[in-house]
Amino acid sequence: MKRTLCCLLLLCLTLPFLFGFCSSLSGDARDSSRLTEAASAEDPFSPAYQAYLAYLEERSEYIQEYCWQHYGERPPEGFEALKARPIVFCDICGDETPELIYLEAPPRIWEASLNIIAYDQGELKTLFSKLWDVSVDSGVTYYLFQTQGDKALYLYACYPFGGSMKIYTNYAVLRENADGGLDPVILLHKFADYERPETTDPDDRIEYAIGEQPCSMEDYLAAEKELVDSICSILMYSFLPSDQAEDFVMANGCPDLSYEEAVSFLRGEPVEGDPGSIPFLTSAADINPYFEKKLPRNASMYATHFLTSVPDAPWSDTEKLEDMEYVGCYVLGLNRNLERPYNRLILVFRNTAAIELPEEGISEQFQYYCALLYDNVMVYNDFLNSRVFQMPEHLVSTEISGHLFQYNGYASLEEIYSDQVEPLLSAYPLDILGELPS
Repeated sequence: MKRTLCCLLLLCLTLPFLFGFCSSLSGDARDSSRLTEAASAEDPFSPAYQAYLAYLEERSEYIQEYCWQHYGERPPEGFEALKARPIVFCDICGDETPELIYLEAPPRIWEASLNIIAYDQGELKTLFSKLWDVSVDSGVTYYLFQTQGDKALYLYACYPFGGSMKIYTNYAVLRENADGGLDPVILLHKFADYERPETTDPDDRIEYAIGEQPCSMEDYLAAEKELVDSICSILMYSFLPSDQAEDFVMANGCPDLSYEEAVSFLRGEPVEGDPGSIPFLTSAADINPYFEKKLPRNASMYATHFLTSVPDAPWSDTEKLEDMEYVGCYVLGLNRNLERPYNRLILVFRNTAAIELPEEGISEQFQYYCALLYDNVMVYNDFLNSRVFQMPEHLVSTEISGHLFQYNGYASLEEIYSDQVEPLLSAYPLDILGELPS
């Protein structure tokens, strides 16, 4: 149970926002040609594009505020490539004219709003403008999608509340209201309250509902599967919460635009790069110095909450994790021919355990190494964009005055290499950052 909760909390806490860009859909097939072609004067959507361009330029300050808040700090000068991609154009109303969907944030306030703007008879109309239920930095996990035979916009969101021990998961669809705008209609809801006392059945702390009606876990999972199986396009996402969603994006793409790319597109200028590509980590060259400094800090911040002296056992009163020092990382680069994982990032830390037995006059420190494994890593924004981390169940031990202490880790860096890296060398290209064995 401890490991399940660890993954759930990490899922909700550590992952950043990513964004996708989608063209109009025809049936369940995506017309990707418009994604890489700049708007032109002959384009039937040109009046809408011109109006969207003027609108985006007016909102640029708020969009850029969202982008830097997305990192948790302003990217330093010289790292302009660190851009969120919070803009998507897609027809969600069925009138064949793409709507503008984007996120923005007020200056220096940690919250973001999802906004949907339509072009109608020469004027722009706001169809939807609401805050996500939590602030930008709180770890909301979401994706926006469309289903077969339906232009409507569907939303998945998972977010923590109340000290991260309460986790809400919603599926909703935006439907037209009496004023011509859009309102969310909840389709599926799950609420996990890990502050409740644990019983013999872990599911006693989870509530399920279809619409507003409580339901069983089996009925919820069946309805969720039916909905997810009907997805024909993923438009925008912060994180893909299942292998199925990851594989869908891998096969179909989820093109996205930063503010700068969107402006270039609307001006009829070429968009640099390949907006339709999936930005999986390919090598150490994808890790710039800013990310390299940030990723171990982020990883250790959360991992220290979950590292235990032995698997599924808490630290005791006599032991604590005193230090977790980043040593380096192994980058096992992209291999698209594998079913999964497509890549793997292994962060290596030197841990110091403090062992105190006052009644016996024992005060010792024990150093060992641990490896955090991340699969299917992407490099959109905050570097660690992977659904869960894994900690190999490998034990290292020390004996002090007849007492045996065991820890989830390795005695040496060489052991990590032989156990976690060497078996994968035939399948992945290897890069190394830091002073690690090879």
